[in-house]
Amino acid sequence: MLIQSLGVFERVFPDGMTTGRCLLISLVGFLIVFAVLSVIALFVKGMGAFFDAKNKKTDSVAEKKTAEAPAAAPAAVSPAYSGPELDGVTEPEAAVIMALVSHESGIELNRLKFNSIRFKEEIKK
Repeated sequence: MLIQSLGVFERVFPDGMTTGRCLLISLVGFLIVFAVLSVIALFVKGMGAFFDAKNKKTDSVAEKKTAEAPAAAPAAVSPAYSGPELDGVTEPEAAVIMALVSHESGIELNRLKFNSIRFKEEIKK
């Protein structure tokens, strides 16, 4: 092996590697990794606390501005939307029509509002 040919082990451990030395080196390696991970965890926790404190300050400023602003008049309550008015169309057919319109237009179904769906007979020429 390359390391053995360079004589690294002979210089560091002239009387050879024993089981005890192997375990000690492994233990020291594990402790170093654990210490570095602990430092990283403390750093991340500190950054989280810093940004939480910063967000609380901006929230308190926003609350002060809203408290100083005059109260807005309550919005008019609109009646609940109960769905489109169906004229000559069953509910399953209306559901298919709404899904097709949503798919073809590329607009999500919850962003569309259908006022009415009516059946029209074909006009023959």
